[in-house]
Amino acid sequence: MRTPSPLALPSPARRAAAFAIATSVALLGCPRPDAVWIAGVAGPGRPVFGVGHRKGVPGIQAGMLEVSLCEDPKAQAAAWPPPVWTVVATDFPGPQVRSITYGEAPAGFTTRVMAHAAPPPARLPAGCYRAEIGGTGRVYFHVSASGAVTPIPDR
Repeated sequence: MRTPSPLALPSPARRAAAFAIATSVALLGCPRPDAVWIAGVAGPGRPVFGVGHRKGVPGIQAGMLEVSLCEDPKAQAAAWPPPVWTVVATDFPGPQVRSITYGEAPAGFTTRVMAHAAPPPARLPAGCYRAEIGGTGRVYFHVSASGAVTPIPDR
């Protein structure tokens, strides 16, 4: 049986450097965990979205929030509907926010309207929607004909 050379064995400094590199690669390769949820309503068809790094714990430096109609799970990504409403931070990274109300760009944000799209409706009409915030956060919800907003669990 051969005894390994002392140079082949990792020193504590080499192990620490290897761990730091592996950790950096792992963290840079993973999207930041973000969460968005229905925190309330500001009126019929006007959900208030809670935003944070974990559901129910508000407060995040957000760059954007986008509300779209629910996509057809069988459709190609290119066939998914365009956003109904999008707010984007005016500076990067975005300001710290705890909630975003549909139709109201918070301080430090602006509403983005695509050149080919109609302006967003003042309130969301009846239908299924998805709200998404940068990273990994998204929530699906339903707006009824009366304007009531109901989260759709585990979609």
